[in-house]
Amino acid sequence: MSKFPKGDFGETPVNPTDIETPPGRGQLGVQIQPVTSDLAQSLELKEVRGVLVNSVVPGSAGERAGLKQGDVILALNGQSVNDSNQLRNRVAGTMPGTEVALSVLRDNREQQLKATLGELSVVAANDGRGEGDGNGAAPTAGGKLGVRVEPVTPEVAAQLELRSGTQGLVVREVNAEGPAAEAGVRSGDVIEQVNRQPVRSATDLSGALQRSGNRPALLLVNRAGNSFFLTVRPQA
Repeated sequence: MSKFPKGDFGETPVNPTDIETPPGRGQLGVQIQPVTSDLAQSLELKEVRGVLVNSVVPGSAGERAGLKQGDVILALNGQSVNDSNQLRNRVAGTMPGTEVALSVLRDNREQQLKATLGELSVVAANDGRGEGDGNGAAPTAGGKLGVRVEPVTPEVAAQLELRSGTQGLVVREVNAEGPAAEAGVRSGDVIEQVNRQPVRSATDLSGALQRSGNRPALLLVNRAGNSFFLTVRPQA
């Protein structure tokens, strides 16, 4: 009996050493989203460009390069990036281990970073990850957003199956006609930041919304362990 498996045409032997292994796909290890006009206004950007970093995977190429949550990636190897899929595809089309140059905007100051790409795992590629969307209640604090919130306690974190140490305000109810609902906020979301500032209480939330003035409020939202930014225009 042949030690090789059957080929596509009967008994033709297939030597495993002759099978081509597809080249690896690069991975930066960040979750990203496009910069909209409202996001640009909230971030006080001079123009709408780049992609916004929602989160950075610990130990990833992005973290080693110095990327941070809230950074705006403007260019990869000198070529402008204005679309999330464009950046994902260009990174995935680059061999793991390749050093790439990133132009990043942080606090309205452009910086240049170097990253050595990791390898995109099969699991990450298949599930869409990679460069990849009661007691203590505070109905008054969320009034401008049209939500009812309460602080995240260890008990609440366990109930929602959040990572240990997650902090913020969990959304318990969303007014279907309020600005938060219009922006895409859902019950069970955790608001971790408003305008880049942590919010842990009703007072934090009220103060942050008040300081937004006429600008859209920039929310960092944690949904089932995935973080992303939303802009909301609070009601008067």
